Amino acid sequence: MPSPSAKNYHLLKYADNTVLIELLHGDEPSSLQQASESLMNWWTNNNLLIDVGKTKEMIFSNWRFSPSCDDLILNDVHVDRVENFKYLGTILDSKLNFKINTDHVAEKARKRIFIMKHPSFLKITESMRVKCYVAFIECCFLYHLSKIHGHLTNASKKDINRVIKLASWLGDCSFDDIDRLSSRCMKARCLWMFTTQGNNPVFELDRLPSGCYRMLKARVALNSNCYRVQAIKLLNNL
Repeated sequence: MPSPSAKNYHLLKYADNTVLIELLHGDEPSSLQQASESLMNWWTNNNLLIDVGKTKEMIFSNWRFSPSCDDLILNDVHVDRVENFKYLGTILDSKLNFKINTDHVAEKARKRIFIMKHPSFLKITESMRVKCYVAFIECCFLYHLSKIHGHLTNASKKDINRVIKLASWLGDCSFDDIDRLSSRCMKARCLWMFTTQGNNPVFELDRLPSGCYRMLKARVALNSNCYRVQAIKLLNNL
C-alpha cells in the first residue's frame, strides 16, 4: 500500500487496520478527501474492500476550536465523525487527555481485583501474590497507561492509585504507584533502545558532540509531555 506523497500525511498499517493521519497548520485547508480517494483507487485495483461502516474520522486539536473540515465521503457514504474511538485497545479522544481511556482502564482493573478477594489468595506465598497482581492487574496499566503517562491529569493518577492501594491492601503487599510503574517501564524500554539495532525512531534524531540526543522543540505542554520527548530526556540522563 503506497503512502501519500505529501509530507503532512502519515500512514499507519497494522494487520487489516489502516489509519491515515493528516497534519494541518492553522487555517490550512484539508485535502483528506483526495488522499482517501487515492487509497480507495489502490484498494479497488488490488481487489480489496473497505468497510465504510467501521471507518471513523477524528479531529485532534488542543485549541479551543477545532479546524473546520468538510465531511469525508467514501463510496458515496458519509464517514462518521467521532469524539473518541477505541483503537488497538486504547481509547483516543479528540483532546488527547485520555480521561475516558483512564476511566476504562481503572474499571477494568477493579473488575480483576476479585481474584485477590478470594479467601484462598492470602494462603499462597507473597511471591505468588505479586505474580498474580502483575499478570492480572498491573498488565492493564503497562499496556494502556505507560506510554501516555505524561498526558494523565492528577485526578486520573489518583483514580489509578486508588486501585493500586486497594490491591496492595487485599494482597498484603506493596505495589508501585502509577508514577513509579511508568518510570520503571520507560527506563527498561530506553535501555532496550541502546541494545537494539534497526529502524528505531529515537536513532533518527541528531546526536550532539557530547553524545546526548538533541531535544525536540515543543511550544505547547501537550507535545512536551509526549512519550518520545520524555524518553529522550531519560536517555540523556542515563
